[in-house]
Amino acid sequence: MDENKVIVSTEMKQALVNLRNLEEIYVIMSGVTKMPFVLCDEETFDDEVLVYYQEESAKEKAKTLAEDRYHVGIAKIEKNARLGFFTNLYTMGVNALAVNVGTEEEIRVRTIYDLEVEKEGELITIRVRGNGFLYNMVRILAGTLIGVGRGAIAPEQIPAILEAKDRQAAGMTVPPQGLRLVEIDYLEEKSK
Repeated sequence: MDENKVIVSTEMKQALVNLRNLEEIYVIMSGVTKMPFVLCDEETFDDEVLVYYQEESAKEKAKTLAEDRYHVGIAKIEKNARLGFFTNLYTMGVNALAVNVGTEEEIRVRTIYDLEVEKEGELITIRVRGNGFLYNMVRILAGTLIGVGRGAIAPEQIPAILEAKDRQAAGMTVPPQGLRLVEIDYLEEKSK
């Protein structure tokens, strides 16, 4: 197993726990729209919102953006407002969070857009579309869905499995045979 992938997975898990449990987080806000500032990642073209655990780190990033002539500020998002905040990001079309950009704790949180299960005769196809995946993520999702299909996992258990954030609670990691990358969809730069 690649050690770097395990480290990234652990960091991602901790980032998600922090985003949920910290009493307050800070987001870079657009001074023009009064909504979260959305930055387009130059490599992936993901629309990212910049989120920070510490107010000082958020202020430092806002200062850097202001020097680049962006009209921005910061806003504190308290724990009791977090669900509404994250839900609204989805409706804005934001597909990634960039957490603690410019600090040693920098990490990007990815999004699954679709997960489809189709059956044609004896063939069952699971299609997952997202802007990035953790190590073995799709294989674990498939193994969990297989567990549901075989009756080893009740469909009602899925929310508890996700909430537990414990790899052992999910289904098996299916072997890589049968896993294939169908498409990489990059946005093409439109010519003027």
